[in-house]
Order: sequence, then structure tokens, then C-alpha cells
Amino acid sequence: MAISFMLSGISFAASDEHKKAAEELLLLTKVNEQMTQVLEGTKQAQIRQIQQMNLPVEAAPVVEQYFIDLTELLQTAMGWDTLKNEYIRVYTEAFSISELKEISKFYKSAAGRNYISKRVELNQGLMAVAEKQTVDLQPKVILLQQKLSSDLQKLK
Repeated sequence: MAISFMLSGISFAASDEHKKAAEELLLLTKVNEQMTQVLEGTKQAQIRQIQQMNLPVEAAPVVEQYFIDLTELLQTAMGWDTLKNEYIRVYTEAFSISELKEISKFYKSAAGRNYISKRVELNQGLMAVAEKQTVDLQPKVILLQQKLSSDLQKLK
């Protein structure tokens, strides 16, 4: 029993087969492509932010170098090649080999491939719903914050 207790805290490394099954699922679900899109989205957000700064024309070479450096930094820190093994670890900890294979089987099916092909537009639609809800909710949150502030002032 003492040995069982001591071993319960030990994390065993996933087998090569387990890792391979996790990587297959990650590639089937195009996580690597999603990561590239996220990095590009981050870069585009930076571009928009800098464009709003209305910098002089002379700043163009400096800004261009910034984007080269930013792209390299993001790719090095957050790219597929950097995070692949960590993603595989997370998947092997969450799913057994047989579960990974069953999930992959779904994504290889027509329905699974269809889901993957529509996932981006689904996520965009879901984000639009969440953003609208957030905008609609904002005045109510402000009222609650004002009430909190007022209630706290009464305690003084």
C-alpha cells in the first residue's frame, strides 16, 4: 500500500505509440495550422496598433525591423516546432492510446473532416455571439461597479 501511494504521484512517460497517436490527432485537427493563424492574428493586431500611432514615414524601416523581430520571436516562442512536444504531452496525459485513436477515427471520417473545414467559421460565429453579449453586458457591469463603489464608500 505504501508503494502504491508513493507511485501515485509519479508521472510515467508516454510510450512512442501513445505520442504518435497524439501527434496524429493534433495534425488531423490542424492544430499546427491554427497556431500559425493565431501567430498571424497577433502580428496583425500589432500592425493595426502601430498604424493607429500615425508614425512619420521615416519610422518605416524601424517598424519593418520590429515586425521581422516580432515574427521571429513569436515563431520561436509559440510556433508548432517549439510547442509540439508539450501539446503531445498534454494530449497523452488527457487521453489513452485507444481514446486518441477513436477520436482520430472520427476526424478521418467525412463528418470529422467537414467539422474541421468549418471550424474557423464556427469559431468566428461563436466569437461574434460572445462579443455582442459582452457589448450588451458592459453597461450592466458598469452599473454594478458603480454600486460596489457606492456601497464601499458608505462603509468609510
